[in-house]
Amino acid sequence: MRNITYILGVIAGFFIFGGIGLIAKGHQLEGGITLVIGLLNLIQFSRFMRANIK
Repeated sequence: MRNITYILGVIAGFFIFGGIGLIAKGHQLEGGITLVIGLLNLIQFSRFMRANIK
């Protein structure tokens, strides 16, 4: 269970920080898409955590 949680969290963090980095370098479109993917992964991560904490 912890391995899945760790993987989901790492994926979300990677995409969020990658998107922010791309936006900072001037790649707004690619950075925006990457950031949205990261946020969607973060939402899935939080849903997964809430479902398994109960």
